[in-house]
Amino acid sequence: MFFCRFFARLFGALLLTSVLSMIFFSCSFHYEKEGEVLRFAISTEPPTLDPNLATDSVSHFLLTNLQCGLTRFDTDTLKPIPCLAESWRYEDGGTKVVFRLKSAFWSDGKPLTAYDFIYSWRRLLSPELGSEYAYFLYDLVGAYEFNTGKINYFPGVTAEGDRTLIVYLKKPIVYLPSIVSFMVTFPVRQDVIERCGERWVEPECYPEVGPFVLKEWKHEYKVVLEPNPYWVGKKPKVKRVELYVVSDPSTAMNLYVFDFIYSVGLFSLAIYKFRNSPDFITSPALRGFYVGFNINKKPFNDVHVRRAFAYAVDRNAVVKALGGIQIPATSWIPPGMLGHNPSVGLPFDPKRAKEELALAGYPDGRGFPAVKLYFNHSPENRKISEVLQDTWRKVLGVNVVLESMEWKTFLYTVVNEKPSLFRLGWGADFPDPHNFMDLFTSNSGNNHTGFADEEYDRIISIASQTHDETKRQELYTRAQKILLEEKVAIVPLFWGVNVGLRKPYIKIKHNPLDVIYFDEIDFDFSKMKR
Repeated sequence: MFFCRFFARLFGALLLTSVLSMIFFSCSFHYEKEGEVLRFAISTEPPTLDPNLATDSVSHFLLTNLQCGLTRFDTDTLKPIPCLAESWRYEDGGTKVVFRLKSAFWSDGKPLTAYDFIYSWRRLLSPELGSEYAYFLYDLVGAYEFNTGKINYFPGVTAEGDRTLIVYLKKPIVYLPSIVSFMVTFPVRQDVIERCGERWVEPECYPEVGPFVLKEWKHEYKVVLEPNPYWVGKKPKVKRVELYVVSDPSTAMNLYVFDFIYSVGLFSLAIYKFRNSPDFITSPALRGFYVGFNINKKPFNDVHVRRAFAYAVDRNAVVKALGGIQIPATSWIPPGMLGHNPSVGLPFDPKRAKEELALAGYPDGRGFPAVKLYFNHSPENRKISEVLQDTWRKVLGVNVVLESMEWKTFLYTVVNEKPSLFRLGWGADFPDPHNFMDLFTSNSGNNHTGFADEEYDRIISIASQTHDETKRQELYTRAQKILLEEKVAIVPLFWGVNVGLRKPYIKIKHNPLDVIYFDEIDFDFSKMKR
C-alpha cells in the first residue's frame, strides 16, 4: 500500500500490513438526528501516524482518511485521480513531471504549498529518519544517493511558486501517478514537526489535509475522527468515526450477534458461521502471503534447504485451515494484476523436498538444527504456522519452533534482527506489479530476506519503464523464477480474498486495494431495520 502497499487494510480474512501484520475491523452504525457515526474495532493501536514512517495497514487505514497525496485512487477503476494536485503533465521525454496543486488548506487554516511536499520527500529520504519506505522514491534523481549519504542534497523535486511541484526522474516510469497516492509521499508540515517534536502526531499538534481530522487519540483504547472543515473534496456523509482497539477477534465477532457490527475481518470460524448470511461479502484482493528466509543465516544460507522447505509446503492444507476461501499460490504476483503467472514457483512435492534436504546434508532431517518460525500473533497466523510446522515435521523430519509475537515486537524483530525464518504478507500499495516485485530488490527497505541479485534488479528496472504489456509479462515471469525457483528467497502461500459482513444500509465501494475512503461512504436508511 503497501502495503503497500500491502495493504491489506479492511475486510480481509487475513488483514496484514504492507509489511504485514494482522488486523481486523468491525464497525457499528449509530444513527443520530445530527448525523451518522461509524464505530470500528481495530486489532492494534496504530504504531504511528507519521506518513513518512508508517508501514502497517492500521496506520495506512487512518492516514488515507486523515491525509491525502497528490493523487488518490478511483475506487471503481483503481486508476489515480487528482487529490491535492489538480493536474500533471510530462515533459522532457517523461523524465520531468509537473504537478499543479489545488488551492487547499491544512486543518489549522494554513495554505498547502509545494514546499510541504518537498519537505516531506526530503524527510522520507533522509538517512537520519531511517524510513523503510525511502526506496519508494528511488526513481527520482538523486534519491538513492541522498538516502545512502552519498550526497547531502536531494535534487529530485523542486517548486515554482507555492502551487507548482516539479519531479525529476532518472527514467520514464509508468506508475508515478500511482506512487504519489501512497501515504509515505503525503505532505507534512515542517513548522509543526519542529515545534512539537515527537508529539507532532498527537491530536493537539497534528495537522491534517485530508477529509478527516484526528479529534481524539486515547492510546491503546480509542481513536476518533471528525470531518475536516478545510477538506478540498466533497463533504463526507459520515459525521464521526470511532475506532476502538479490540485485540481479541472473537470479541469483535461476538458483537455481530447484537446486529450492530457493520463489518469484521473474518477469521476461519466466522467464515464457516457467516458465509451463508446475506450480509456476507467477498471481493478480489491484491494481497499475497509468504514464508521468508534470511538467506544469509544458517541453515537457510543453503539453497537446497530453502528448496526443501518450499517443496514441503502444503498450501491446500493452509487454506483449508483458514476457512477455504483463499487462493493457494506458488507464484508472487496476484490474480488480476499484470504479470500474474500461476505456473511459476515450487509446488508441494514431498519427494523433491526430501531429495533437496539430503543434498544439503540432512537426509530425513538427521542433524538438522531446531529453527524458529517467527510470526505476529493472531488466530489465523497461529493456524498457518501450525500447518507449516506439522508438514515440515512429517515431510522433512525437522523441528520448527513457533515464535509468536505482538505486532510491534514482531515488526522490530524482522526489521532489526533479521530472523532466519518468518511469515509475512504484502498488500498492494498501488495496482502495478512493480509494487510486488520491487519489494525484493537489493535496495528495498521492506526486503528482509538478504536476497540481492543483480539480474533480478536489472529486470525489475527494465520492466518499470516498459509500456509493452507482453514484454512486461515476460520480464516479470523471469524475475519471479529467479526469486522463487532459483534463489528461493520466499515461499508464497496464498493470495487473499476480501471478506466481510456488511449491513445493507451502509454503502461502501469495495476494491482489491482495500482502500476505504470514509468520505465516500453513504447510507440508505430505507434498508435499515428499526
